[in-house]
Amino acid sequence: MKKMVMMLVVSSPFMHSALSAHDRVIWHDKPAKIWQSQAFPLGNGRLGCMVFGGLKEERIQFNVDSLWTGDQNPGGAYETAGMGAYQNFGDLYISMGGSDAQVTVPSGQKAYYSHEAEEFSIDGNPETKWCVEHHNKPIVWQITAPDQKAVNVREYSLVSAPEMPSRDPREWLLAGSNDGATWTELDSRTDEPQFEKRMQRRTFKINNTQTF
Repeated sequence: MKKMVMMLVVSSPFMHSALSAHDRVIWHDKPAKIWQSQAFPLGNGRLGCMVFGGLKEERIQFNVDSLWTGDQNPGGAYETAGMGAYQNFGDLYISMGGSDAQVTVPSGQKAYYSHEAEEFSIDGNPETKWCVEHHNKPIVWQITAPDQKAVNVREYSLVSAPEMPSRDPREWLLAGSNDGATWTELDSRTDEPQFEKRMQRRTFKINNTQTF
């Protein structure tokens, strides 16, 4: 799956960091759903927000110090004065435009772990993987182009998983369709060798002039 990224930049003549720019980047593998434990906080002490890191649509939840549920409590006596909390006063949604391709498994096999489901087969991150039990029947993996716009596929790539070389795909068939019912074979492979190493990308070129 795609990643969201946020960079913390510290700039001061009196501060020095031995961390590289890469080490100052915080990575998440999916957008936040829970603001308390997953979203990123930003603010200046008076006005703050939680950034959810959406891909197609970003959500920014705002709060401000004037929206406070508790009484004034300078002494910290929460038992008598109440805890109190800053309150969310609104959400800003930013549409990124466009739509992503959709991937499904019409043959019905499910991943045992949610982080190994079919969407991780097209997230562009070689460190994730798609892994299912075949249950003694062929696995059908299907991708629908964004907005159902026809595309011409002339090559495709497979990346080996981080472990278990014995699970590397050995045979497969690639086909294209314009209605989801009639399919045209574009490429087929049998007796393919195991990948030479883990997380290796192999690209297969095909002679295709049609769009699907």
